[in-house]
Amino acid sequence: MKARRVREGPGADGGWLLDTHVWLWMMTGRTDQLGVALRRSLEQNRLTHGLYVSEISVWETAIKVARGRLDLKGRVEDLAAETERLPGMRFVPFTRQAMLEAAALRNAPGDPFDRGIAATAIVLGLALVTADRQLTTSVQGSARLRMVRV
Repeated sequence: MKARRVREGPGADGGWLLDTHVWLWMMTGRTDQLGVALRRSLEQNRLTHGLYVSEISVWETAIKVARGRLDLKGRVEDLAAETERLPGMRFVPFTRQAMLEAAALRNAPGDPFDRGIAATAIVLGLALVTADRQLTTSVQGSARLRMVRV
């Protein structure tokens, strides 16, 4: 009898990785952008499998705030701390393996944040939750990237 390979890590249980804008919509009360069905699914997944946010999203958000392209009520550090306090919400690092995957992605968007987040989802075996049409179109053919489109 063959032994079954057991996956370990965040994606082993069906978790979802949130793209930066989805994370911000959830944390800033703009969940109307997500629709009722997806909001329910996100909440259910958060409590059963976990919702993950790449640390790249913190960096991307901080840069946009610093450049005046995003207005947050409060500091990015506080938003990240609030995220960590929610049950089922976890940050994941941008690992060397994800960096190499991002560089190797074919047809990936030019935005390094999007590439990094997509690569992190692939490496960790997570489904990427995004409303970014450019991202979903560019990596659509990747069999290794599962997506939940907003």
